[in-house]
This record gives sequence, structure tokens and C-alpha cells, in this order.
Amino acid sequence: MRNVYIISDLHLGGDYPHPRGSGKRGFRLCTRADAVAQFIDSITRTFAQQGPSELILNGDTVDFLAEHDEKPNTWSPFTRDPSRAVKKLESIVERDQPVFDAAGRFLDKGGRLVVLLGNHDIELSLPAVRAAFRRALGVRAGHDFEFLYDGEAYIVGDALIERLTPRVRALRVGPGTDASVEMGPLVTREHLERVRSYLDVGVSEGATLIVDGRPLRVAGRTEGFFLGGCLFDRVRPEMRVYREEIFGPVLAVVRVSSLDEATSLVDAHAFGNGTAIFTRSGASARDFASRVQCGMVGVNVPIPVPMAFHSFGGWKRSIFGDHAVHGPEGVRFYTRLKTVTSRWPETPGGAEFIMPSSRTH
Repeated sequence: MRNVYIISDLHLGGDYPHPRGSGKRGFRLCTRADAVAQFIDSITRTFAQQGPSELILNGDTVDFLAEHDEKPNTWSPFTRDPSRAVKKLESIVERDQPVFDAAGRFLDKGGRLVVLLGNHDIELSLPAVRAAFRRALGVRAGHDFEFLYDGEAYIVGDALIERLTPRVRALRVGPGTDASVEMGPLVTREHLERVRSYLDVGVSEGATLIVDGRPLRVAGRTEGFFLGGCLFDRVRPEMRVYREEIFGPVLAVVRVSSLDEATSLVDAHAFGNGTAIFTRSGASARDFASRVQCGMVGVNVPIPVPMAFHSFGGWKRSIFGDHAVHGPEGVRFYTRLKTVTSRWPETPGGAEFIMPSSRTH
């Protein structure tokens, strides 16, 4: 039987408090990192008698909130710049190297190490930061190490919303004749009101409206059918803003906890025009692309619409008829099939009133 040890809320990071009167501030929750390193080493020493154990670092292993920004005496709730977040992690590792060394020895001896993410270390959701964390531990092939995303903070979703919000607010809306415009007007006033109504529907069903584009006014175009960018968070699959096609500048974020759950979410939808996966894992991309029930799949491509010489089209309720458009499928649509069966015998003979076969003459 494998022994399992759990360390919760380690909070490596921050400066030890400075002496009074020094004019400096310090903030740190973990004040005995040395004892933590000794504890991990003590677990490793038991392997000879008890066999390898499992160590779970149960959230907030490192504390980015306690790390200074580049400006003195300032701290950020989330370090969105990956390079800056890596520098903060490197400072934490340098300060508490014995803990990372002890964890590396634990892995070297065959222990299983699992790291869960909490709300003080959501920067570990960034690939570059995770890679730096693995380097600090000395993780290599053969080590039993895993990052486990817990559902408590929906780590990636929080980081995504923080980055999406300013981009949606800054969406350039205006007349289509302006080359700098990213989103033109909607097609009719009736459709504008329909799209605007979905914002009320989403809120009434419990979604969080992060960005509301209804107050937008385009100078000199007061009669235009314009709507600013809109962003919903915490959307659930049963909501109308997810189930129905809005056809407007409205982005809905549905949060899931695994690739399987995300794939099932797409499969369960009545429509199946296009979907995309963003990943550095070739295995995840291949698995998603082969299993997902959708007509067009993008891998690190936001809008999976192929060039015109490839076929374009969806599955399920996203296609009408038997053919897609563009490419060979478009040619087939405009082609009426004719089959000619002929025989040219070398010597004259009588007619044969039989079905053609593969026999030779």
C-alpha cells in the first residue's frame, strides 16, 4: 500500500519581515521552509522500508501574490506577463532552493509528486511558468510528476477572462468602409434588437456579463445598427446564449475541467460547424481532432475555415443537404452524375444479356 502525504497552502514566496525601523516591508506566510525540506527528505528516507510514497502539494505551493512587482512595494493579484511571472518564480526558487531540491530527491527515488493549483499561484496555469517550475524540481523522463488543475478556481478560465476583457472592450466597431474597423454594423435594426435581447436573456439565466457593448455610440452614425463587443462568463450548457446562434459580437465562456469534458460539450451541442483547440500537446490535439463531432476543426487556429480549394461545412444541424461547399464537394453539388458502360470485343459476336462482371474477354 502506498503512503500518501499532503501539504496544503505551503505559500513559498515573499520576503521575510524586515526589522522594525529598516524602512522596508516584508510579507511572507511560510516562515519555516527549512522544516518543509527536512520533512520531504524524511519521507524519501522511508522508501527503503515502506516503498515509494505519494506527495500532494495541495494548492498555493508558491505565492505569487507575495512577490514584489518591478516597482518597489507593489504587488499584483495576477502577473499576466509570462516572462515576468517566470522571474517571480525564479526568485522564489532561489530563496527557497532547499524545498525544491528535497522534492527533486523525492522524485529521483521513485516518489510520485502531484501539484494542485490554488488561487495564489494561478500563474502556474501559464505554460512558461509550469515549465520553469518543472525545471526547478529537476523533473525528467521517468519521474512520476503531475500538475492537477482543481476545479476550485477554474485557473485557466480566470486568466483567460482577465486577458479577454480589455480586448473585447477595445473592439473597434464602425462602418465597414473604414479599414481600421474590426466589426461593422449588424444587418438590420430587427437583428440588432434580437442580439441585444440575448444579453438580457443571459443575465436572467445566471451568466455573468463582463462586458456590455450596448452603450456604444459611433460618432456620426447615430442611425447605424452598431453593437459593441460583449463578453459573458460562467455560461452553462443549458443557457440559450450557449445553445442558440446569436450572430453578433457576443462571446460566451463556458468553463470545463478536462479535455474529455470539453470534447463532450461540443459533441452534445445541436450544431457542429467549427471548433478549435489551443494546446502545445500533439497528443491532445490528435485526440480532440479525431473524436470531436464537428465538421471543421482548428488546432491553434481560432476560426477553422480552410482555403476555398478545401471543402467547408459542418455536421449535425450546421449543414443542410448532402454536400458541403467549396472544394471537391462544391464541384459535386453542381455536377450530375452520368455512368457509361461500354465493351469493345476484339472479334464480332452476339449480344450478351447478362450483368457485367470482372471476367476477362
